[in-house]
Amino acid sequence: MELSPPRKIDYLPSLKRNTDALQSALQLASELLIRGCAIDLSAVNQANGKKPAVLVDLPTYPWNHEHSYWHETRLSRNHRLRKFGRSDILGVQAVDSNDIEPRWRNIIELDNLPWLRDHKVQSDVVCPMTFFLTMAMEAAHQHALTGGVPFTKYVLREVSVGQALVLPESSQIETVLNLRPLGESTRASSDLWYEFIIFSWNQERGWMEHCRGQIAVQLDNHSNPVEGQRSLETGRSLVVESNSRTAEASVNGVECEKIYETFTSMGLEFGPSFRNLVECRTGASSVYGRLRIPHTKDRMPHEAESDYIVHPGFLDSCFQVSFPMLTEGLKLLSGTPIASRVEEISVSRDIHRIKDEHIEIYGSGASKSLVEQTIGSISVMGTDHDRGVPLISVNGFTSTTLSNKAVGLDATGTTYPCWKMEWQPHPDFPGSSEKGVNGHTNGELAPTEDHELSGDVLIVCSKIPTRVSLARLQDTLGPTGTKHPTVVSLAALERH
Repeated sequence: MELSPPRKIDYLPSLKRNTDALQSALQLASELLIRGCAIDLSAVNQANGKKPAVLVDLPTYPWNHEHSYWHETRLSRNHRLRKFGRSDILGVQAVDSNDIEPRWRNIIELDNLPWLRDHKVQSDVVCPMTFFLTMAMEAAHQHALTGGVPFTKYVLREVSVGQALVLPESSQIETVLNLRPLGESTRASSDLWYEFIIFSWNQERGWMEHCRGQIAVQLDNHSNPVEGQRSLETGRSLVVESNSRTAEASVNGVECEKIYETFTSMGLEFGPSFRNLVECRTGASSVYGRLRIPHTKDRMPHEAESDYIVHPGFLDSCFQVSFPMLTEGLKLLSGTPIASRVEEISVSRDIHRIKDEHIEIYGSGASKSLVEQTIGSISVMGTDHDRGVPLISVNGFTSTTLSNKAVGLDATGTTYPCWKMEWQPHPDFPGSSEKGVNGHTNGELAPTEDHELSGDVLIVCSKIPTRVSLARLQDTLGPTGTKHPTVVSLAALERH
């Protein structure tokens, strides 16, 4: 006969040594109940034969709310009760920030913002100027909502970009945006205008400033009940007439693909998020174009993308349209233009609601120098938007030209990279105390009387701008006599 394996058998006593009989009986009843046995709970709870009564006449507890025994720091409260979620571009407001001079912090990683890979300079992913503009608008938006300030548009002025923000593929970059009231004097600050500064930090190079400017949120001026509406209609009519003249003057068509091929050949690579031009026509000092609105949500991780006031890729394309006009339809190519400065730009608060498939853009007025090109005005209009009301209005957009020979962060488009060349006598050269070096005086070549130039020419530069390469500087300097000068930095000599 085969025996079944032993099983665990629970033993539930009704009485326990040194335990109150009532407690052990109730314990037995509860153990049976949780094991699925049918227990008469009413009989269990009425052991003395009386039905228990519910007390309803107890006195109220004297709660004292005058004293709080819970202490929480300001930083902890700011962290728990954030007023706004994280923005992909701006980040979140720092927990140690304050309402007078708020500060935002973000961690940028290309895997979290993959569309930034569509903006490359010399194969490096570089943050476009429009990214900084959008950061500032996001900050002003949150600050205005916090203070309950009504507004209809963002206005930025005197915006300039200094150092480029290069985004490495395999590491993170911390960005910080500071917003502070614009000082009108040593004793007062503006109630309307704010100054913003954008920094970044990484472990290798530390802190670096990239962009600064001024920003304000404003209401359209309709305060005059008599002439306000009339002035508004007159202004809209003038905008429509001006745009019509610009479109009629822009008769020379330029292929958009050719524009981007030209950018690529000069080291400025635009991917899909920044290739938004679908039509472009130029005139003597005018340009007309149509843009599409980029959609990058499907490229984001898990298709999670925060709301943008205006997409940096779209705003960058608004500036791209000026390039064919400034180069007379790609005929005059002296280098790669990089956005560097904006005198004033106004962006409608409702621009994110625009659902048009294509947006029209009008530009006019141009001025050029050796290294800079400026377009006077740019108006961005939505076909379904209020007629005569620009979505974006730009005055004084300036781009800086990078040289074709040295496109990138170590290059500059200037033809003469030295502001001043000053020749100093070499102590070991014969006759150096009487004349300049080899007859050179103040940078000019003078005939030598006593000897010929036989040795190598070496030019030592104590200070070289960070965006000027030594090779570019050497190519710019012509040969001295039969010798081509060699350019080295003083720091390099000191290391050897």
